[in-house]
Amino acid sequence: MTIVTGASPRIRRVRALCYCMPMTHSFRTRLLLAGLSLFALAGCKAIAPAPEDVAPPPASSSSEAPVVPALDTSGWQTYANDVYRYQIKIPKDAVIVEAKKDMLTVPEDERAAGKTIDDVFAEVTGKVCIAVRTELAIVYISAPVNVQARYSPCGRTGVGYPIEEKNEPITVEGEKHIAYGYEAKGPGELLTMHSEWFSLSLPDGTKISYGSAPNDQATYADYLAKKAELRAIVESYRGE
Repeated sequence: MTIVTGASPRIRRVRALCYCMPMTHSFRTRLLLAGLSLFALAGCKAIAPAPEDVAPPPASSSSEAPVVPALDTSGWQTYANDVYRYQIKIPKDAVIVEAKKDMLTVPEDERAAGKTIDDVFAEVTGKVCIAVRTELAIVYISAPVNVQARYSPCGRTGVGYPIEEKNEPITVEGEKHIAYGYEAKGPGELLTMHSEWFSLSLPDGTKISYGSAPNDQATYADYLAKKAELRAIVESYRGE
């Protein structure tokens, strides 16, 4: 990791499950000390489809851009992925987590050719999937080599509450995209119960997923109040 300072709707019912790691206001210190994995950041075992598996709405559906205030990102840092050649701006209190070896898998064809997890990790490195974590949100960036989660799921893999499919427009590298995802509505307004998640793919195969982070001391309304920051992180993505 290199950090440079500066610069339609359907309701689906699934079994409820808890999030693995509710976050508190001391999340950043504990995260750095514990060296938690991307999966711990994302939540528990998958039992519902990920955003990219949710069918897009009919062509007649319309999406309106969220009304968000202008955000000053001049004091943010820049994370540079020197393996997959992209940069993204992050708030000063954000944490970057790269995939650990035990989060990767060896594809069947590569296993048949004799490759081990050590070989795969040496080739794709932990920078094949990075997570940007703030107190209320997460952004995952999956490199093109990881298309269709070849080496790592790299993102939230499921939810445990009824979901309403949704989409929103977002601009990345000057191009307008539609991010598809869902809003999960559990019993209560804490972010461990009420959450949302989106995913989009860039032309080169890079996948960006983003949304709320599990937090047992903040509500969905708190997350929405900070969503401009989350969108600014995603929209700051620049390939080299």
